[in-house]
Amino acid sequence: MKKLNKILSFLLIALFAFSFVKINVSDAVTAISVKVNPNIVTLAAQYDISFVTGKELRGSYDDWVRIDFPNDFFLPCNCGGTGWSRGDFLINGVSPSDTPEGSNTSNQKYVKIYLPSGMTIGAGKTVRIRIKSTAKVRNPNTPGQYKLGIYTSQEATESYSKPFPIVFSHVKNVMASLTSDVIDTTTGVAVSFKTGELGDLGGTTGSNTIPDSISVVFPDGFYVPDFIGSNYVNIRVNGVNSAPAKTTVSGNTVTCTVKNDIKANTSVTVEISESAGIKTPDKPGMYKLQVHTSKEKTNEPSNAIEIKDKPYVRTKLILTPAFPDGKNDFYITQPIAILIGETNTGDPVSTFYRIDNGNYQSSVSGAQIVIPYGIHKLYYYSEAGNITEKEKIKTIKFDNVSPILTINAPENNSYAKSSKCTVKGSVKEDYLDYVSVNGNKVQVDNSGNFSLDVNLVPGKNTIKIVAEDLAGNKDEKDINITYDTTVPEVTITSPKNWQEFNDPNITVTGTVKPVDNVSLTINGENVDVRADGTFVYNLTVDKPGLFSIKAVVMYTLSGKTSESDVVIVYKPIKKITILLKIDSKTIFIDGKQSEMDVAPFIEPSTGRTLVPIRFISEAFGAEVKWEPQFKVVDIRSGKTVIKLQIGNKIALVNGEQVELDQPPLIKDNRTMVPLRFISEAFGAEVKWFPETREIKIIYEKKE
Repeated sequence: MKKLNKILSFLLIALFAFSFVKINVSDAVTAISVKVNPNIVTLAAQYDISFVTGKELRGSYDDWVRIDFPNDFFLPCNCGGTGWSRGDFLINGVSPSDTPEGSNTSNQKYVKIYLPSGMTIGAGKTVRIRIKSTAKVRNPNTPGQYKLGIYTSQEATESYSKPFPIVFSHVKNVMASLTSDVIDTTTGVAVSFKTGELGDLGGTTGSNTIPDSISVVFPDGFYVPDFIGSNYVNIRVNGVNSAPAKTTVSGNTVTCTVKNDIKANTSVTVEISESAGIKTPDKPGMYKLQVHTSKEKTNEPSNAIEIKDKPYVRTKLILTPAFPDGKNDFYITQPIAILIGETNTGDPVSTFYRIDNGNYQSSVSGAQIVIPYGIHKLYYYSEAGNITEKEKIKTIKFDNVSPILTINAPENNSYAKSSKCTVKGSVKEDYLDYVSVNGNKVQVDNSGNFSLDVNLVPGKNTIKIVAEDLAGNKDEKDINITYDTTVPEVTITSPKNWQEFNDPNITVTGTVKPVDNVSLTINGENVDVRADGTFVYNLTVDKPGLFSIKAVVMYTLSGKTSESDVVIVYKPIKKITILLKIDSKTIFIDGKQSEMDVAPFIEPSTGRTLVPIRFISEAFGAEVKWEPQFKVVDIRSGKTVIKLQIGNKIALVNGEQVELDQPPLIKDNRTMVPLRFISEAFGAEVKWFPETREIKIIYEKKE
């Protein structure tokens, strides 16, 4: 029983104690951190936000996180998240399943991001949200300290981040160096920096009405003369040197008006020559220079430079021009070096120098040293008492000679026959930077030769070849080349296709377009084209049958050709000459002598000459048939058919009746026919020579 009472007493005490323990259930997020990049006014930035949630968040429960921005911020959205995409946001490295919601009203600017489906973030865990710059959330126009408010679907009380800064754009990475680190000495100055995100500077050569400027502020103790010539100041941007358009001095501030445009986020170096007369402080210590621009007006300090107090001897190098006036730190104006020895010991100063591997020689203070063409190293130092300056080295690059370009192909004012031509050439230059053809850099071999294929457009093309050396000296050549795409035309107007000819001599006529810059051939032979575009050409056919005539015209500027073809039929005519004599059996056929069975004779009653039909007809190449029943002679040659009957004055020629002066008759068993009728029926020509009583028959026979 006592044991039971002890147990009950323990339980009552525990219950009593438990009733006084506070159960802490968080209703707000904690440990909010905000990082903005860039934190520059007006710019769209990336926001990295982290916090610790007190309650579990689940994507499957449609839990969300809301981020409230101050009214000065700009969110490119209305309710529904117009203007955003899921990829603009990350929750613990994962894009949300849905596009975030938001508002950009004058009194309510927020982003509500739902957890990705399937994501669970336990109570007490860190939530990391990234709003990318692509979401285009813009920083305020006014610099200051700002806070973001955050709450979740499970924690209704809004918590606020620590203040984070939004600042003006300013120059960055300021680094300064001096040519002298000893008190009260003239010094050259080099200050490098990077323009900020809003640091675009417009020069006098640009479109700005009022050009921008760069200011270098020297700390107290430095001596800055009231005037510094722009020829003693150099502004180097991406390796390109340029004197300022104007240089002014106000107190310890040297302001340079920019000549050429300088983009934001660009590395810039301002160099001031020792010849400008700036002096180091007369007290040793650590000093910082400052830089600002007309666009980024906040002074940004440089690294600390130590100015020392000690006996010294130094050599002041003065170069004319003060800075390289070409590209890549080359001089294109003959550089002259002047060495001036300085010391604070009161001892005489001796100065020595050599160029490259030459021997050291003494230099009279202020004497001019002319630097020759090329890249050289000037070694120099000074001595005073028992102090010897450490040898100094200055590399000086001088090139005032332009490259020499030679273009081998194509010729200027020439014509191209295809849409591509190859530019070939060579260049002579010791310090060649590049050769470009129409803006495209080409590879140059060790001998200076180069080539590049260039595409041409129809019409006139100008190919620009530029050779530039490292100093910026150029040689330029323009090659004009015309790509003429004209396709010529040729037409054979005579003869016509499949036209028949008996004469082997054929006259070919036709037309050509265009008239100029064309060459014409007919069956491979050159033919002249007349001023009006017509042509005439005579050719001779050597064999009977089909003969092809091909006219080919070439437009010489484009190399394009076209053709015209016709096929003719050549059927040559063979001339047969028959010579016979009245009352003589001798006959000559084409000069060959033969004997007839019966001699030709003249019928007294009609005065007509009669000849043996078979011999004459066969001399014409005709076929003769004799029909004894009706005493009919049938003569055929080609399409000509003649029928004669002994004693009948009516003959048939191709079926038509023809009346004869003299009918055929039989003499010495040979059929005799009127010579003129037979000859003319075959189309032959008959000539009578009464003095010799000879008859000549000329017969043209188509083969």
